[in-house]
Amino acid sequence: MEHTSPLTVQVEEKRVDLNIAIHPNEGSDLKLFTLEHHFTFYAGSSLDNFKSGSGQLGKGTLSLLNDCPPGVLQVSEAMASKLAWSEKVMLILEDDKIFLTYTEI
Repeated sequence: MEHTSPLTVQVEEKRVDLNIAIHPNEGSDLKLFTLEHHFTFYAGSSLDNFKSGSGQLGKGTLSLLNDCPPGVLQVSEAMASKLAWSEKVMLILEDDKIFLTYTEI
């Protein structure tokens, strides 16, 4: 499984529900090099839940954007809510799935 370091969550009005963006540097951590990728997103605070298939949010898009600051995950307000309004999130990639893991407050 490939993963990013913890990223600062930034709510962007232009993002739609399951459309997230990171800087290409974080994309290379995930071994992703093209601009847009489609995945099934999962979210939660436990990797065990991801492995068991719980916490599925649905299919969405991960964009690699130069205008996204390094170390930042841009999300919609709806996605931020699904991430329990956490300040930091780490992305973990496995096959066609991305797990957005956070620490519950």
